[in-house]
Amino acid sequence: MTNQRWGLQHIVAISLSMELKVINFAIKMVIGLSVSDNFELKMVSSVPE
Repeated sequence: MTNQRWGLQHIVAISLSMELKVINFAIKMVIGLSVSDNFELKMVSSVPE
């Protein structure tokens, strides 16, 4: 019984760490996209017409 319970906790821990990795990756993607968008906007706006 104890062994089975440990297995369940282990699965939960793995799924939580995977979720955190996915969330962390998503946040990095969003920040990276917004930074590159701002950079492109600055580059475009700084080009004299």
